[in-house]
Amino acid sequence: MNFSDYITLLKRDDVWRATGWQFPQQSFAERMDRVRKIRNETMHFHTSDDDRISAVKEIQVALQMLKTVQPQA
Repeated sequence: MNFSDYITLLKRDDVWRATGWQFPQQSFAERMDRVRKIRNETMHFHTSDDDRISAVKEIQVALQMLKTVQPQA
């Protein structure tokens, strides 16, 4: 699976419910899609320092969201 596949799965209501996560599904999926784009730009294209700084901030927010949840056992 690639990053895009994970995002597609997280957009499915049944998969989202199974995570037990309490933050908004749509905004999280949108944020993960922005992270995917950042990852692709970083790995495949040259980006400016300003773009990299912005990218790091976006990824930090996404990671912070993930740190607030604990997967169901």
